[in-house]
Amino acid sequence: MTSPMRTSPPVRPGLSVKLVLGLAAIGLIRPLMRISGFDLPGGQWVLTGSLQGPVALPIAIIPILVINTIWGAGAGLLALAVQYLRPAGR
Repeated sequence: MTSPMRTSPPVRPGLSVKLVLGLAAIGLIRPLMRISGFDLPGGQWVLTGSLQGPVALPIAIIPILVINTIWGAGAGLLALAVQYLRPAGR
């Protein structure tokens, strides 16, 4: 007995992996700069000499990761809903 063949969902033309990765990298610039202690122009330039942010209190990273996980799951579910409701040819 053979199992039915699984097919993957059709790939939509026009989705650029480079564009997606580029936008993700741009979106991560400011958070990574803030975590590392640097900031971009327009940010706070106050140097107090004391440790601040997630480095000072590493447990503070956990709520940030939880919120990011919730937002990511919500965005993923929304994307799946759109993919399901929209036929592949549109």
